[in-house]
Amino acid sequence: MEKYKPDLNKMICVENISSGGLTYVSKRQNGYLVEWEKPGDKNYIELSELVNMRNADRRFFEEPWIRIREENEIDILKFLGVYKYYKSIIDLNNIEDIFKLPISKFKVKFSSLSKGLKETVAEMAANKIKNNKLDSIKIKNFIEKELNLDLSILIPKTKFKEG
Repeated sequence: MEKYKPDLNKMICVENISSGGLTYVSKRQNGYLVEWEKPGDKNYIELSELVNMRNADRRFFEEPWIRIREENEIDILKFLGVYKYYKSIIDLNNIEDIFKLPISKFKVKFSSLSKGLKETVAEMAANKIKNNKLDSIKIKNFIEKELNLDLSILIPKTKFKEG
């Protein structure tokens, strides 16, 4: 197998996989920032800036809050030295796909996630409950037991306008 030879100037598609908006402020380039307004948003970042992100703001990868959306995602993650944070989700095209798994596979997959991703999945579950889109009480109960929390506290409250 040919060793991955990175082009540090290559623009890499990066997706927000956190439960909210994200902002990355470069420590290398003054005034350079990247914003993702909501989960699922994508931006392009130079590979060299991803190296800087890894060095200065490692939580983007450790939680993980972002995901590389390139054909050679695994090569890039290994080059950056952060593959270990992604190996449990690499087979999921979208983190929400975890809810499509049978409960036995959900338990195994959820248990293998990082703390940050478990919290993201819990927030997604709370939103699904609010919108009547989480069909599995077993998934809800498992998440609550694993994280020792009540998902109802994560459900965003609807804001009412006076009028």
